[in-house]
Amino acid sequence: MPLEPSSRAEVLKRQRTKARRQMAAKMNKGPKHRMMAEVEFRKDMAIILKIAGYTHEQIGASIGESKQTIFNWLHEPKIEAKFEALTQTLTESALSLLQTYTIEAVQSIVVIMRTSNNDKFVMEAAKEILDRGGIPKASRSISESTSKSETEITDTTLLEKIRKATPEVQEQAALAIEQLENLLSQHSESNGDTSS
Repeated sequence: MPLEPSSRAEVLKRQRTKARRQMAAKMNKGPKHRMMAEVEFRKDMAIILKIAGYTHEQIGASIGESKQTIFNWLHEPKIEAKFEALTQTLTESALSLLQTYTIEAVQSIVVIMRTSNNDKFVMEAAKEILDRGGIPKASRSISESTSKSETEITDTTLLEKIRKATPEVQEQAALAIEQLENLLSQHSESNGDTSS
């Protein structure tokens, strides 16, 4: 017996409702049935949390997955490659930041060298800059002899003039002082002067 139009509409409506419920149940059932974009997003979150040092259990609790699922995801070749790339990028960024702060540290030492009224601080700052600049220290025998007879500049007007000079002139003065120290050191060695 054929169904009347209103009955057919009612049957179709029930079939559509049933199909929607089944589809919704499949979509919410597990990772197999989730939309791929959502799974990829969760995998990316797992990578970020792993880089931050979270355990598999903590990552799983954060994104609503089991510990085993997180373990499996993080051992997929594609995910491992993403993890390595992000780790490398972070390392390069950290090195870049460190280099930036190194430049600021050297600038701070230069400011101390140029503005301090204490000769000891000026000389220490100059030594730090020379050490960091890669200028090799003198050999132990030369450094021992010069440490005993270090050149002291006692003319305060000369020191004031050096401090007020342009950076280029200050560098030339530092080189001249270094050359003078080397000359005196060589002279004392050639004369066999061990009393200094």
